[in-house]
Amino acid sequence: IRTGFAETAETLVRLGRQRLTAEINNRVLSTYQAAVQSGDDSYIGVSGLSLANLNSALSGVRDASESDEVVIVGRHTMTDKIVDALTGNNTYALFTPETNEQLLRTGVQGSYRRARIITLPNVVNGSGISQFPANELWIIGQDAGKAAYFGESQFKEFIEDDNWNWHYIYRQDFASTLIYKDRVRRIVDSTVTP
Repeated sequence: IRTGFAETAETLVRLGRQRLTAEINNRVLSTYQAAVQSGDDSYIGVSGLSLANLNSALSGVRDASESDEVVIVGRHTMTDKIVDALTGNNTYALFTPETNEQLLRTGVQGSYRRARIITLPNVVNGSGISQFPANELWIIGQDAGKAAYFGESQFKEFIEDDNWNWHYIYRQDFASTLIYKDRVRRIVDSTVTP
């Protein structure tokens, strides 16, 4: 605060919590990436995302899952390709007038074949590296793995007795695991820079 890095203590606390959330997301992604690597049945390397690739991945996840709840997760660099593939030169001929209007207004499709599309922002770490690769699209069944928060988040706030340094420590115990690798698909597009 003294050096102008942040205007208020609340700003620093908010940024710290965002950093913790980003780290949790990074660890979940790292777990899934370690489980699904090139050569695995759940890994799909493509040169340009097509609806055939996406449909095959959705069918495979749904067929292996005990739940019909499936999500498609990626950054705009990949989720926008779904809309591009559906619209065919921006003609929007495949959609009803209401859907056309929504796509023109918002630029996004909320779901595809009953799978909710989650578009992640491009969050970068302290070194300017994206937390989620631009060239990956994940299709994940609700029952593919488990994520758990152990207890509530905890924090400590204190000022050192012998100086003016203020400290705010925030922590959260969390674990993530991928149990059923066949209930996810990792699509990696070689035409998009990671």
